[in-house]
Amino acid sequence: MSVSALYLHVPFCARKCLYCDFASWATRAGDEMMLSYERALERQVGELAKAGLLGDVETAYVGGGTPSLLGERLVDLVGCVGDAASPVELTCEANPESLGDDLLSSLDASCCTRLSLGIQSTSDDELALLGRAHDGRGALDRLSAACRTGLDVSCDLMCATPGQTDESWLRSLADVLACGVSHVSVYPLQIEEGTAFDRIYDEAPFNDEDVAAARMEAAAGVLGAAGMHRSTRSRATRGRGASAATTAPTGRAASTWGSARRARGWCTARPTGACARSARSCPGSARATGA
Repeated sequence: MSVSALYLHVPFCARKCLYCDFASWATRAGDEMMLSYERALERQVGELAKAGLLGDVETAYVGGGTPSLLGERLVDLVGCVGDAASPVELTCEANPESLGDDLLSSLDASCCTRLSLGIQSTSDDELALLGRAHDGRGALDRLSAACRTGLDVSCDLMCATPGQTDESWLRSLADVLACGVSHVSVYPLQIEEGTAFDRIYDEAPFNDEDVAAARMEAAAGVLGAAGMHRSTRSRATRGRGASAATTAPTGRAASTWGSARRARGWCTARPTGACARSARSCPGSARATGA
């Protein structure tokens, strides 16, 4: 019996965002530890294929962290997954600051079918307060460049964040729609225990539940008016084939294999027992498998 979805976690970022509680570490581009990790993922994918576990894979997702920080090694990893599993949908996450033209072109020529960009906001002030490594202009430049390729392109936006206003939220939505993106994921900031935000903000009126609900409702109106339909509570898509399953292999997958630091295992949408314990040992893997 084989799995229907594959998740590979790349736990490296240019910097740790102030709100982030995922399994990720600030790492410089080209760091040997990161390259060794990518080679290990390729070996593990090969082992899974030899064991006959990848024959029915429909959806593959390379998440993070920031997979695009791998540079051309991300293309190698994508090629490995394509050769081993031949998924119908293969999504890679990327951040604007590490998505150069050469990498974008290589991904477009590979078996990657979708690119998911972590934009979060197009306001420089809001991005700085979040601790993001890119600015608004850079985000829109990279998003526009991605939308000019043959890839399906999605992006993430975050609401109820420091410095955000109703007007700036609407502006971020309008900015990404103007780039031609086919899929937008919107979600309110959650201040998690142990993060920098948890230490910085004793009180966070900008993150009030009513504020978050109003921003989500506003997003639904803007995205709906742009011809997008809601595929899940926080995601809107435009056009045929832009399914929720392409954002992460959790929505429809009966079983998912997640490979990550300290965690690898065969998981269902509701893992139990040893599987659940393995998934929880790595927040990134647990996020992808629905643990």
